[in-house]
Amino acid sequence: MKRNKLKELINTEEKWFRVDVPFDLHSNILSYIGAKYYRSLQLLKIFKIVSITLSLLFVVTFVVMFQFILPRGRVVYVYPHSGTEKEVYIITRLHKQEKKIPLKLDEEKGLWKAVLHTKNLKNIENFELLVEEFPSEEIIEE
Repeated sequence: MKRNKLKELINTEEKWFRVDVPFDLHSNILSYIGAKYYRSLQLLKIFKIVSITLSLLFVVTFVVMFQFILPRGRVVYVYPHSGTEKEVYIITRLHKQEKKIPLKLDEEKGLWKAVLHTKNLKNIENFELLVEEFPSEEIIEE
């Protein structure tokens, strides 16, 4: 019963007064909301442009940095495998320092091989080959 009385009261009060909405209010509200979303979209566009620019700058920075850090030259040393070698080394002078670089055996190709990476191939002044052989009694002939 209380519900019915409430409905009747609301219906009665609606008859007593009327609310007129100004004609421009609806369009003003829509234009305000539109302007607010437009500003948000503009900010998103600016953020997108800034983020893409920063990403590209980041990538270019690392490419330039690694261009100077990563090796640019490669020298391959090869020595034929005869079966008597225990170890094979290349002794080379790079940047006025001597280095002893071991060669690895590639049994399929029958070669001792080493790859040396350097920034500038002009820095390789000269090299020597050092071969450590098995003692003659350890060599097994087929």
